[in-house]
Amino acid sequence: MADYAQLGFGAPLVLPRLIPLFAPTHPSSASSVICPGILTALACKLAFCLNSQSQTPQNISSHNHSIQPTQSQPSPARLQHLVMRCSLAAASLTPLFAALITLTTASFALPSSILSHQLETNIFQSRADSNNNGSSSSSNHKTISPSFDVTKCNGYQLVGEPNESQHGFTASLSLIGTPCHAYGVDIHNLTLSVVYEKKHQLHVHIYDTAKQQYQLPNGLIYSYPSSNPQEVQHGSTAEESDLIFHHTAENRTATHASWAFWIARKSSGDVIFDTRPSNIPTYDEGMNNVSADTKRNSTAMPKHELIFENQYLQLSSALPQDANIYGLGEYVTGSFRRDPNQTLQPFFTLDAGTPVDSNMYGYHPVYTEARRGDDGKLRTHSVFMQQTSGMDVLLRKQTVQFRAIGGSIDLRFFSGDASFPSDTDKNEVTNSPNTAISQYVNFIGKPVIHPYWSYGFHLCRWGYNNVSETQAIIDQMRDANIPLEVQWNDIDYLQSFRDFTVDPQRFPQSEFSSMIKGLKDNHQHYIPIIDMAIPKAPTNSSDTYYPGTRGDELDVFLKNKNGSEYIGQVWPGYASFVDQQAKNAGQWWTEAIRNFSEIVDFSGIWLDMNEPSSFVIGNAAGPETNLSDTPAYTAATSVAGWPQGYNNLTWGNSGNITVNGTYTYRDGPVQNNDQSSSSQRRSLLPVLSPEHDVNLAKRQQGGSKYGANDPDYQYHNSSQRYVSNPPYAIHNGIHISETELNTNLDKKTVSMDAVGVDGKREFYDVHNLDGTLEEQHFYQALSTIRPKERPFLISRSTYPGAGKFTGHWLGDNYALWTILPGQEAYKAGAGMAQSIDGVLQFQIFGIHLIGADICGFNRNSDEELCNRWMMLGAFLPFMRNHNTIGAIGQEPFRWESVANASRIAISKRYEILPSLYSHMGQSAASGEPAVRALWYEFPQVFEQTKDFAHQFLFGDNLLVSPTLEPNVTSIKALFPSAGGKWRNIFTYEALDVEADKNVTIAAELSTINVHLRPGKVLLTHTQPGYTVYETAQSAFGLMVNLNEQGEAKQSFYLDDGMTPSPTPNSTLVVSAANGMVNGSIIGDYKTAQNLSYVVVMDVKQKPNQVTMMNGNTAQFEWNQSKSLLNVTGLDADLNSKWSISWS
Repeated sequence: MADYAQLGFGAPLVLPRLIPLFAPTHPSSASSVICPGILTALACKLAFCLNSQSQTPQNISSHNHSIQPTQSQPSPARLQHLVMRCSLAAASLTPLFAALITLTTASFALPSSILSHQLETNIFQSRADSNNNGSSSSSNHKTISPSFDVTKCNGYQLVGEPNESQHGFTASLSLIGTPCHAYGVDIHNLTLSVVYEKKHQLHVHIYDTAKQQYQLPNGLIYSYPSSNPQEVQHGSTAEESDLIFHHTAENRTATHASWAFWIARKSSGDVIFDTRPSNIPTYDEGMNNVSADTKRNSTAMPKHELIFENQYLQLSSALPQDANIYGLGEYVTGSFRRDPNQTLQPFFTLDAGTPVDSNMYGYHPVYTEARRGDDGKLRTHSVFMQQTSGMDVLLRKQTVQFRAIGGSIDLRFFSGDASFPSDTDKNEVTNSPNTAISQYVNFIGKPVIHPYWSYGFHLCRWGYNNVSETQAIIDQMRDANIPLEVQWNDIDYLQSFRDFTVDPQRFPQSEFSSMIKGLKDNHQHYIPIIDMAIPKAPTNSSDTYYPGTRGDELDVFLKNKNGSEYIGQVWPGYASFVDQQAKNAGQWWTEAIRNFSEIVDFSGIWLDMNEPSSFVIGNAAGPETNLSDTPAYTAATSVAGWPQGYNNLTWGNSGNITVNGTYTYRDGPVQNNDQSSSSQRRSLLPVLSPEHDVNLAKRQQGGSKYGANDPDYQYHNSSQRYVSNPPYAIHNGIHISETELNTNLDKKTVSMDAVGVDGKREFYDVHNLDGTLEEQHFYQALSTIRPKERPFLISRSTYPGAGKFTGHWLGDNYALWTILPGQEAYKAGAGMAQSIDGVLQFQIFGIHLIGADICGFNRNSDEELCNRWMMLGAFLPFMRNHNTIGAIGQEPFRWESVANASRIAISKRYEILPSLYSHMGQSAASGEPAVRALWYEFPQVFEQTKDFAHQFLFGDNLLVSPTLEPNVTSIKALFPSAGGKWRNIFTYEALDVEADKNVTIAAELSTINVHLRPGKVLLTHTQPGYTVYETAQSAFGLMVNLNEQGEAKQSFYLDDGMTPSPTPNSTLVVSAANGMVNGSIIGDYKTAQNLSYVVVMDVKQKPNQVTMMNGNTAQFEWNQSKSLLNVTGLDADLNSKWSISWS
């Protein structure tokens, strides 16, 4: 291709800059071309040619190089056709004109939407225009330019009388004074809606009255009440509500300040959200941890008036000093609690690994806040911003600020209060984080309950290159007697990385089917990966790829604005992307999955790369592209980087904890080699892009890192948008994959100006929904194909409501103990310690089946880290070991100490699986978190535990205290005062330490501290087996830990672990008091296994006898040193009432 700069043109694309000059002033006929004196004859000839070929009236206006299409303007494809026809006459023209026309035509030889993407800085996108907001029409040649200055924004005022109704009110807001146009076009007329949806749930929605801004379609992922309170059924009232809405114009209060509102808790009077600018501190300087601020993305906060523009919305709220905010993710940082003074959290789903202090796979703009009141009580509430567009949320001292590049301000507040009957006339009101979280989760949809087998141990790696290697791993796990429930394959099994295919050479059908059958015969399971991108195939007449052919037939793939198919690039090369809202999308996915299930007998599906990820900026191909010319992917042969304390330059690449009898851990710098290792991170692999595409993008971007060549933004009204390059640049990929701001949104994903099959639904508005909509399609497809089985999905990208369809793994983490210190953190990502933070944050987000890649995905792991991580992973909801291609093997059998730790940990996990599963089942029913921070259950230790999640609770009864650092045999841990002794579930030993303080406890290698809360009970399987199925055939047992009053109580969720929801289930209630343990069951499900034993802890005297309900005596042993009573040989039917007593 020609280098346009060398030819003297200021941009690679000539035609858009020439068309305004060439366009006829009176387009009635070809002969009416008039050439002003400033135009050369050569330009007139080209104009005449274009006009005579088109025979279509033209009206292309030039406003600072902006092209304004009208109905009569030809499409980009039509213009391409015209210019190419004009080029046929080039040989008969002067050499200069021939060069010009040939150059112009060469520009159109580019793939059509690469060309369109280059024009993005000059062309804004237009929607139906019904709100000019007082701006002049295009015929007056007046445009609106962003001021990049929020200090000129005066906010809004309430006008007229509110429209009151039983469940709330609506009112009109009008812009005050002169529009500021900070990062778009101010919208003059807004509607305020306040709806008391439930006693605990208050909805505040501020939207453009004309409803031009995109809003999440009701029912697309979850359903929600109308913003019109008159249409709300079964709502609450202001009198009943836990929360009170106040605003500056209530009771007809006159004010000269801009309108604002605040939310107060009725029970305490605490203000939990306050948008009054006078109560919010301002900041003239940007944040310290942001590398650079520009006019397009400054983190300063000089003013807090409400801003509502077509491409920029801003709302601020006051926060308490040192606020306690949790959520706002998906994120990786140094603590579970968000830094209240310096947090910049972008919201935009991004294929970026597990970067520190950046956005990544998930989009969850919800937070839970905890405050200690003047009365000493800890109260918690949740705040959710319902949005779909890109967004920044900033936390600075005493301030939270939302900045969105589209949509509306759609907030819901959840009080965290619950009322219970009391002995007095009034109900007792309690507040807890579990309630605040569950109220939000119930709104977006409670998490699905997953099959029982899915709580077994899963194993995978990127790099099992053929069926023989995969089978060898299965065999080695069996030989080492390390339980393996589910074997996975990464993209290695695919033919040319094409979804829904199997490589016939490396995974021949007969051998592959035999491997999967062998797993199933042994009650094990198999899961393959499916990526979001669909290969653009067939690529030629000899190629066959039915999903591609069928997708074209059903018209399900995203398009460019000119109607051609949008093409990206991922592992298979050129790739299409499904428009998840297309009419036939569900049918296409179901057919593809059904056909795939007939060649691969999978038990579930792993959905990856569904942010969605694409390795090029903009459209990658056009009609002229040779789709068979796909760049080859070359696998890594080695990976650099090791955990803290291990240096392979000294000890070699074994990762062993000892070498020749010497302990390998050493203090010192982390063995990093980031420059050589970064290319093998799945999220940062080299862009598989044609060189000309990369060069064109570079030439277009130009300038400095923060965009010296910013577009000359020119709006005519609020219905027009710059979708690939909006004026406000969210901090997408900050610290990890920053690029010039002009490609800020299009990097590593589908271009924002791609559209749905309807030609209207721009990807700009739905990008963040894409992964969850795919998960919804898969869930529904699996439910259709296998109606008697629970679908099992593990997915990467998530949006509110995704928990109804899928579990989640925490992405491409690192073989590190924790994130690296300081700026070094940005060279890697999440370590083992951050897996706890990740699991806790996703409980807030309503996705409860969560786990991390055990031993780490990126880098090489080592024996000590893997030993500790396998122990930790056994007590998280989802347990999978997975690592990257080229790294040393980290399967549990690789090191003997890890093999031993794995056998111990998995055996205990399987033993207590009925209890873990019960917590997950109860969470699916209630929406409460299954995994909890300590202060959720014990508010008295909030101040000690609010920052870091070094310990956690599984349910309300199991306290897990993992070892999170190397070279130690003891750890610091805190055990809350709980009315008795915490008991180690491995040894039954009582913990005799001071409560509510950090104390030192033993933590030898191949152990983990897990303790049962006093007054609580565990339901167990008596004989943990190699698989979950084998384990579940054994009888049940009970571990009962009596409190200081000699009491305990626990309820357990029971079902068959397989039937889809709604599932027949029962609740087993176990109680202990006065020297007796009894149980009863309520519900439809009948368990086949009886109760075999009961271990009762804290029985201080040896009983004379133990008696069953039928009067028969039972066998028992009593351990004096542990105060432990072990009653065996019971064979009690759990489906009936039963009891044992001792005296």
